[in-house]
Amino acid sequence: MSAPPIGIAAARGADVARMPLSEALALGPAVWDEIQTQAESRSPFMSWAWHRAFADAGAEAGASDALVLRTGTEVQAIVPLMSRQIGFHRVPVRALTWAIGDLGCPDHLDMLATPAADVGALVPLVEQLEWDVIVLSNLTPNAPVALRLAEAMAARGHATLRQPLWVCPYLDLAGNWEGYLRGLSRNRRHALRYMEKTLPRGHRVVITDSDGERVEEGWQRLVTLHERRGAADANGRVE
Repeated sequence: MSAPPIGIAAARGADVARMPLSEALALGPAVWDEIQTQAESRSPFMSWAWHRAFADAGAEAGASDALVLRTGTEVQAIVPLMSRQIGFHRVPVRALTWAIGDLGCPDHLDMLATPAADVGALVPLVEQLEWDVIVLSNLTPNAPVALRLAEAMAARGHATLRQPLWVCPYLDLAGNWEGYLRGLSRNRRHALRYMEKTLPRGHRVVITDSDGERVEEGWQRLVTLHERRGAADANGRVE
């Protein structure tokens, strides 16, 4: 999965390249952020910062590729993927999935692409990758780019299936913490107030704003905490 870049000429002057994730990250955050600014669906888990943190955190990143779609000099899509072994209907298969997998429990995902991206141009290169099934989970509702890819795959004879797997709850956040608390029930508000008071008694509490220039540091810390939680669960305890 770490083959040298392969270019494929596609319709309407698009060009698609497969490259290691490290090379896609080397395009820089500005290129990724520009696509995300235009994207119909946005998620922090589709960002350069999250994939950079993923690449810095684990060995799996070395087995990850990215499909990069350009029209002229403009990058219109970056799709990080990984081929891995999974159980599919109790049968072991080779699956093409998001590169990040479930690291950090990502959700609200879609393929990172501009509305003008010729997603169908990705299909011939996708067909060259190693997979029995393609599993793109944790999608945002009506993920427009993933649906366009599914339609393009179906047009080339591939079977596609869209299936809801579980309900993902969301919090409707207010503009600040006090506003959020006012929207809760009296009992829930009292419980949170109690935890706010008791937490510092037994722990050192530090609130860090990871916005702006500290976002990469914040993502790296989230990855580290997620890995520590996974290791603790595996050992039968939670820290």
